[in-house]
Amino acid sequence: MSQLFPERFALEKLKGARATQLAKREDAFQQLVGDGLITVAGHRASVAPTKGQDGSIDVFAEWLSQQLSSGPPALVGIDHAFSFPLRYSEMHRLPPDWPAFLDDFHKHWPTDGDNTYVCFVRDGVCGQGAIRQGYASWIRLTEQRTATAKSVFRFDVQGQVATATHAGLPWLRSIRQRCGDRVHFWPFDGWGIPAGRSVVAEVYPSLWMKRFPDEHRNADQQAAYAV
Repeated sequence: MSQLFPERFALEKLKGARATQLAKREDAFQQLVGDGLITVAGHRASVAPTKGQDGSIDVFAEWLSQQLSSGPPALVGIDHAFSFPLRYSEMHRLPPDWPAFLDDFHKHWPTDGDNTYVCFVRDGVCGQGAIRQGYASWIRLTEQRTATAKSVFRFDVQGQVATATHAGLPWLRSIRQRCGDRVHFWPFDGWGIPAGRSVVAEVYPSLWMKRFPDEHRNADQQAAYAV
């Protein structure tokens, strides 16, 4: 693995400042950036905000895009859903095409915009989220045989993935557009990975993070370490 991917980034939820009020500073991505919770080839790396920026998801997306565009092939794991259940596409008559799904979602949930939080789109303050909804009972095929998976449409519960997913999807699109064919979003760009390309994939560190001693890491740091 290390020969294929000299660089390995283990990332906790890609949601950040766009997911909740900036003042709260409660989301996992703020902790990720603030604590330097990105491991590069097994070592912690810092993502420092530039002048006039806070430690939020736009800072990270720019940093990661630069790394993937110019550095050696990297394996990137991000802890939020990269897709929605098939019934979502069927209900909204969307083609079975991941890039088209991202474009359509971004049109209705533009959570990569300035001062555009998931809660604002949910409340109708901005975006058009009301016409791109799903049901909290829907789960993805890959989740149907698990006992603990929560729907990407189930907000406001402990352990939810909905907010992180709705905030993170537009940023996946942004990274994809910036990096072009240098990055393979697995498995949506194909099961096989072309030689020399970086890979971005969905990960679920909760499955194995408790198998490793925490060594004084907090929960988010332990998740990144496990990946």
